[in-house]
Amino acid sequence: MSNPLIDDIENQRPQHHVYDCATGETTITPYTDEEWEQQKANRAAFEAEEQARLEAEAQAEIDAAEGRQKLLDLGLTEAQVAALLG
Repeated sequence: MSNPLIDDIENQRPQHHVYDCATGETTITPYTDEEWEQQKANRAAFEAEEQARLEAEAQAEIDAAEGRQKLLDLGLTEAQVAALLG
């Protein structure tokens, strides 16, 4: 379930804040359409990569547990499996 307040914040267009040391003035300009689209594309790519990384980690844990169990099923003791796998 999504939170409308969070969704609204996440969909707001970011802004550039530029501070001029010589004048002491701050200029605020919103992202251009191109910058905003690129920002959204970067975020989507990051989220997809993060999901793939999490899935790979979960699969590695499953594979390790299954491999350990197969060694035990072959008749090795827990101590032997621990010595082999560390």
